[in-house]
Amino acid sequence: MLYIVRSIEKLTPMVFHQVAGQPVLTIADNEESVDSGGVMNFVKENSSIRIGVNLNAAEAGPLRLSARLFRLARRIIKNEAGRIAS
Repeated sequence: MLYIVRSIEKLTPMVFHQVAGQPVLTIADNEESVDSGGVMNFVKENSSIRIGVNLNAAEAGPLRLSARLFRLARRIIKNEAGRIAS
C-alpha cells in the first residue's frame, strides 16, 4: 500500500507511473488521483469521508477490491477508455 499525501501532489502522476502494473494499492487524499491512475482516493463530503475507485488501475495491478468498498464510493471508474462509469 502506498499513501500519497497532498503535499507531494505534483509528483503523484510520476509515482503512479512507477508502480503501474504492480500489486500496489495506491491511495491519495486528493480528488484527482483516481483520474491520474491511482487506485483509490479519500474525499471529504460534508461530515463523511467517501472514496473514489479506479478499477482499471486496480485490475492492472492486479488487485482485487471488495465489493463492500463500492458502497462507500462516490466515484467508480471502469472501462477501457478510462471514462467515469458512475
